Amino acid sequence: MQKVYSGSITASEKNKQIMLYNKYAEAIYYWVKDTYEVKEIEIKDQLEKKVNDIFSRMYHGKRQVVIDSKYRVSLLTAYGDSSVQTDESRGLETVKNFAFIAGLVDLARGKINSNTGDEDLALSSEPYPLVMDAPFSNADEKHVSTISKILPEIAEQVIMVVMAKDWGYAETVMGGKVGKKYMLVKESETLTYIKEVG
Repeated sequence: MQKVYSGSITASEKNKQIMLYNKYAEAIYYWVKDTYEVKEIEIKDQLEKKVNDIFSRMYHGKRQVVIDSKYRVSLLTAYGDSSVQTDESRGLETVKNFAFIAGLVDLARGKINSNTGDEDLALSSEPYPLVMDAPFSNADEKHVSTISKILPEIAEQVIMVVMAKDWGYAETVMGGKVGKKYMLVKESETLTYIKEVG
């Protein structure tokens, strides 16, 4: 009988310990969840602000970028005292997308500090290269120039695959910041060489 009694006490003590650990785990879960929700709102607001700042430097009209809770990006046009969502041309969509990508890269490069005052929670970022394929295809000459000026300021490294006709406009602005240039030389339908230029 003493053996059963001792076993029950041991099991009861173990259960108390497990219940305590469960409470710790639950407290940590809610702390992480609450911190994540607060940081997500802060980061989205910071991103929207950065994207609007970059967009206003790339675009010459009066439009504003709006990012919803699912990170869908749209443009509002000032119309009297209010703003309305309007259709976008392919060129305007390109500028909007550039501003969004540049905003993401710029935000990732920065240091995002926690609201809790605990410096151990500070998030740091590493350098992020920006890689783009045919980035200027739908942008006009003026927007290619403004985009070419802003991108090297935001990303530490930009890697682009650009058509020669588009590079002509971009080169006048960012040509001096280019480290290496390569050209794709098409030999046949199945064979293309990469050749360093300059």
